[in-house]
Amino acid sequence: MAKGNRRNKPVDKKDTKKPQDSRSFWERAISPKDKENKKASDIEERNVDSGEQVAGQAQIDHDITTVRDEKKISVESEQETLDNVGRPIMLQETNHGPENDVDDSARDSKTDNGQDEQSQNSELLTMQQQTETKENKDGLSDSGTMEVRKEFLQGSISFDVDRNDKADYGPTDKRSKTDRNNVEMDKINFDLSKPVYVEIHKGNIFHYYTSGLLMPSSYVKNRAFTDIQTVNGNFLVLSNSSSHSSSDHILLEIDVLQIENQDITVFDNFALLAVPLPVTRIKKIIVQSNDLKSAILNDSLLFNGGFIPEDIIIVREVVIRQQFNFKSLEKKGSEDYQSKIDKYDRILGLLAFLRNYDLLTVDKSKVFRSLSQHFFYAMQVLDEGFGVEIVQKNTISEFYSYLFNENCPPDKSLLKWLFARVQIEENFTDADTLDFGKILKASGEDSPAVKRVLSLLVSNVERKKALKEVEESKQKSALPLYVFAFLRNYGNLNGIEVARRDIASVYSRSFGEYAFAVLGYFYGYKNLRNSEERLSSSNLALSMVKGKQPIKFQLSTRFDYVVIELVYRFVFESLVGITAETIRIREDIEDEKVGKKIPGENFPVFEKLLYGKLYSSISFVDPFEKFIEQISFLPQEIPFSSTFGTFCHKAKIKILPVSITELGDAAYFLDRVFFAKKDLLRYLYDNRDKIDMEEMQLRIQLEKKIVSR
Repeated sequence: MAKGNRRNKPVDKKDTKKPQDSRSFWERAISPKDKENKKASDIEERNVDSGEQVAGQAQIDHDITTVRDEKKISVESEQETLDNVGRPIMLQETNHGPENDVDDSARDSKTDNGQDEQSQNSELLTMQQQTETKENKDGLSDSGTMEVRKEFLQGSISFDVDRNDKADYGPTDKRSKTDRNNVEMDKINFDLSKPVYVEIHKGNIFHYYTSGLLMPSSYVKNRAFTDIQTVNGNFLVLSNSSSHSSSDHILLEIDVLQIENQDITVFDNFALLAVPLPVTRIKKIIVQSNDLKSAILNDSLLFNGGFIPEDIIIVREVVIRQQFNFKSLEKKGSEDYQSKIDKYDRILGLLAFLRNYDLLTVDKSKVFRSLSQHFFYAMQVLDEGFGVEIVQKNTISEFYSYLFNENCPPDKSLLKWLFARVQIEENFTDADTLDFGKILKASGEDSPAVKRVLSLLVSNVERKKALKEVEESKQKSALPLYVFAFLRNYGNLNGIEVARRDIASVYSRSFGEYAFAVLGYFYGYKNLRNSEERLSSSNLALSMVKGKQPIKFQLSTRFDYVVIELVYRFVFESLVGITAETIRIREDIEDEKVGKKIPGENFPVFEKLLYGKLYSSISFVDPFEKFIEQISFLPQEIPFSSTFGTFCHKAKIKILPVSITELGDAAYFLDRVFFAKKDLLRYLYDNRDKIDMEEMQLRIQLEKKIVSR
């Protein structure tokens, strides 16, 4: 990821190649303030007489001797800070954001309690540069740099950082920024009522958004860069400000109102939090330049680093003020959250992987829904009232309840084995086929049809044929057998996209959505791409969607926040009866607009906003053809006394011939009168534009009730 960032970051021509800087270390490190003081001092020197100059020079020589040792200590401390960031630290970063101009007085303000002495002796510092050039140039040695970095990791180096928060002193504070910056730092303790930040290196932000979870560094595999979050890998380090001046470091402002006090341990001006947080709790991302903002957004899309909302990234200047002393911090243990992190990843992965199922299968099903039916059934395990105005809760939800709660009943041994197996992050192999075959046999499911399916699954060439074989077998164990066959074909973490490409070709109306959902649970959220591949031009729903459809949640609607928060609370808080209405969502999110482009006038469309996200469904089946398919259950000879028999009579369709010997009692004459189904179909096709489809649907319902008696 880091390499990608450097490779794709736009390069300013001015920065492509710079001439070798011949200035000494002191000349490079001296602050702009000192340079201004030096310039003023030079002007004053020209106006004094030679006697005063001699006296001043003598005093200077004396001062140099007196303060040399003190300055050496100060210089070494400053060198350590410079080594840590890899370049001279400016006490104030340049603001690149057009909306974040900084007051000139603030730019000239002092940034340290000992600054007065440094200002008074700026000329001494300049003269010392001229006499000790070689000594100062040697100040940044390789061994010194390594030692400083070691001390930083051990917590012995601290940095001053400005809080950049006017609200710290209340909205009516009249003090200048200079006065505010000069507040004694030992009086500013960690305060949950003030903005709380998680400081990270810019390259690490993708770890959090690709997994949907802000978690301590020990749970992040292959963490790209070292930052203060590695001080204690079992905790998130929280603060009211930054600890670093480098523009490579960014601040994540988090919502702490939903954090329990017992989960936070305070150490003077910072705190530790053990429990992971969902990315929905990130209120702002503070960066120091527009270029960095653009790089983060571009790289997150280019390298599938999750969707990062552009509107929460704030360009703001960071001034070094706060000091953190991690040296005294003891290594502290905490609850192991790995199992909960894995469960969160799998449930969120199922929902993300599943939601576009109808988009991928529309060419076979002829029905498009922006959210699949089973997405609602799975969400209703987390919140019983989720989307019930669109999809009523169904017994299908029990399937997902067994999976999420890991409480599959003993009599469902096949599902129990499957749900335990998908918890293991290993590809499905023939060994799994052998194990599942044993479970089938123990359950009494060892018919020739089942054996045929298992034999196909161990063949690389014929493995996909097993899916069709299961659907046609009508076995009692058809559902778990189909799910396993699907997992054996596509349960490979190295080929996650294959199943999405193939799903239309192996489409199953009865079992496909179950299997696709369980596969998403196996893959997990962090392993998924950001978006779908581009749709083919033949896709029926092409006109209903724009661009690449997202797989992961974009955090662009309240819907995304609700889904992630419900999963988080279900896993980490184990709350009973949680609902979407109790979730805190940032207020500046706009709802999507109703009114998609409809491909034709003959297709019924349904649209509804669900937590600000537009849900839409459309059937691409001709209503008349669908009706013809629905009446396929009618017998070849339709009784006069049936609902469709009376329709045939009104339509003046001829009755089938009846012999005199079959007439019998006149009272039962109508029971012996029938209409031919083929004559009814011919009439319907000839008069399709005149058929009242609502009336036909009512007749179908009445006829099915009569048949079921």
